[in-house]
Amino acid sequence: MLLIWIVFIPLAGGLLAWVAVKHGPYARRKNQLIARWLSLMALAVDLVLVLSLWLAGPHAVGIAGGPWIAEVSRPWLPSLGISFPLAIDGVSRLLVL
Repeated sequence: MLLIWIVFIPLAGGLLAWVAVKHGPYARRKNQLIARWLSLMALAVDLVLVLSLWLAGPHAVGIAGGPWIAEVSRPWLPSLGISFPLAIDGVSRLLVL
């Protein structure tokens, strides 16, 4: 579940920043400042999640004996056999950080 949050928090932060700039109630300059702070907060939360994944180590998060440090797979369109899989191994954990 942690991997889903790592992916979607920056996405949600970017969308909120875009809405703040385009449809904010203040002057353009203040809306840009609000958007920057929203983006910074989203990235800070994402960094905390990535660091918790990094510091937990491979055995605290991963599946015993599996090749992945963390893995999640959720059905997306089960009637069509489509799922939403996310997995992270040692190299991709370094790249995410």
